[in-house]
Amino acid sequence: MSDAQFQNRRILVVDDEERIVRFIRLNLEHDGFKVIEAFRGSQAIDKIRTSLPDLVLLDVMMPDLDGFEVLQIIREMSTLPVIMLTAKGEEDDRVKGLELGADDYITKPFSPRELVSRVKAVLRRTETSTGGVHGLIEVDDRLKLDFDRHEIWLDGNLVNLRPTEYRLLYHLC
Repeated sequence: MSDAQFQNRRILVVDDEERIVRFIRLNLEHDGFKVIEAFRGSQAIDKIRTSLPDLVLLDVMMPDLDGFEVLQIIREMSTLPVIMLTAKGEEDDRVKGLELGADDYITKPFSPRELVSRVKAVLRRTETSTGGVHGLIEVDDRLKLDFDRHEIWLDGNLVNLRPTEYRLLYHLC
C-alpha cells in the first residue's frame, strides 16, 4: 500500500487532553489522513457508529469510560483496527490492551514519525487481510459507490442515504 493509498483514511483520535488530540491531528493530517476527534469514551462509540473511521487511536485514561471499556465495546461490534495510547507503560496494561483486541500499543510520549508509521503499518495489515472498502467502485453502468467521499450514484444521480442505510451498504460491500 503506497502513501497515496492512505490519503483520506479516517482516523478517530480519542483522548481527553485537547492538546494531545491537536498534536496527533497535525501529524496525521500532514500525511493526508482525515482526523475525527472524541474526548470521552462514550463520544468515541458514537463517532464510530456515525463516522465509520478506518482506525481508532484510543487513550486508556479517560473520565467516563476508560480505553479498555471502549475497546471491549468496539470488539463486540467490529474488527475496526485500534491502537491504544497511554502514559502508563506497565507491562500489565499493555498485555491487557492486546488481550482485549488492540492491534498495537504506543506509550506516551511518542514521536510523531513513530505514531504515523504505526498507523500505516496497522492499516496495511488490516486492509490486506480484510480487503478494506475504499475508492470508487463501479458496480455496473448504473451504480457507482465512492466510499472515500461517502457518495452513492445511481443513473448519474447522487443518492441520499440515511446514515444507517449507508453503514449497512458499506458493511455489505
